[in-house]
Amino acid sequence: QEPMSSLSPVHTIGSQIIEAVRLHRRVSKRQARERCIELLRQVEIPQPEVMADRYTFEFSGGMRQRAMIAMALACDPEVLIADEPTTALDVTTQAEILDLIKRLQVERGMAMLLITHDMGIVAEVADEVAVMRFGKIVEKGPVDEIFHASQHPYTRQLLEATVKLERGAATRTLPASLTANVAPILSVRNLSKVYGAPSGLFSYGGGRGLVAVDDAALDLFAGENL
Repeated sequence: QEPMSSLSPVHTIGSQIIEAVRLHRRVSKRQARERCIELLRQVEIPQPEVMADRYTFEFSGGMRQRAMIAMALACDPEVLIADEPTTALDVTTQAEILDLIKRLQVERGMAMLLITHDMGIVAEVADEVAVMRFGKIVEKGPVDEIFHASQHPYTRQLLEATVKLERGAATRTLPASLTANVAPILSVRNLSKVYGAPSGLFSYGGGRGLVAVDDAALDLFAGENL
């Protein structure tokens, strides 16, 4: 789930992955570090040789999740248990993590047990679905069957809730302030944010910085959800 609760804040990302490797394999520190860098590369962390020596707080949420995946893959498991792997991630990062997990699964030929309450993720990733309620499996079957011909009332309730959310977004009545000629209550122009110093000891990505926002503009009106 949330990698901040699993990763140590006082050890580098690399040292934590190296520890996982050496706990299960008889390899030297050098070999374990090489394995760590290769794993970080596989989960698409840029500059793995550099980032292996960074601490947890220096990683974004998506990068921390990638580091956790790298640690889980350290010993080439046949089964990967992914418990809410996209918790607390924004939609874009969530999609990237799901694509990464699916790619690694195919490349490694491993099985995956995905635990999630997000039916959208289930529809995108799962081959088979087991629906649980109060700790018991109430329905199980291929993903298409579960989504289009579910039998249990609880399964149908979950699916109906998902559909209602999608319909609500499409049919929501716009606030009057958007259709009237009124000024916004908040206007933002030329908003930019770059993480990491452009140069020096603590620069990120070789001094380039991570561009989080680039010349954004927005208006927020009374009663609007943006």
